[in-house]
Amino acid sequence: MFTDINLEQDLGQMLLEKTALTPDQLKECLRRQRIKGGSLTQYLIDAGHLKDTDVATYLTCQYGYSYIPLKAYNVTDEALGMIPAQVACDYMIFPIEKNDRLLTVTMADPLNKGVIETLRQLTHCEIIVFVSTRSEIMEAIAKYYSPSLKRFEMDRFHKEEILRDDV
Repeated sequence: MFTDINLEQDLGQMLLEKTALTPDQLKECLRRQRIKGGSLTQYLIDAGHLKDTDVATYLTCQYGYSYIPLKAYNVTDEALGMIPAQVACDYMIFPIEKNDRLLTVTMADPLNKGVIETLRQLTHCEIIVFVSTRSEIMEAIAKYYSPSLKRFEMDRFHKEEILRDDV
């Protein structure tokens, strides 16, 4: 869908143009992302520069993704069975519906093209992507996969410094 552009850089530039953050704030979050990997948007949220609802709004407006409030959605068992809980936690994604060879998921960061390709390979389905906030996805994972999942399991890579391959 968006193969020839650097989406996170474009998102950062758009946020600067909308004066949602300063150049220094963006540089610091990009530096953290290069060191630790993960999503630029999560570093912007963690630093307090944006709310997760702001990120969802920007993603829907700028890139045309549709927003789904997970609390109001009926999740199918077939969709849940397509993606293991740990994959959902690692990538902050949540499956909501499966029809034939189409799997509908919601993501906190739909700009990560590698995750979508990983999902295609894992599920052997075409992936339809919607946006939800990170907090909504975490809540849905805890509710539908296992109430015993602890928050640190959901964020196990977030605090570690890791070498990063764009997944």
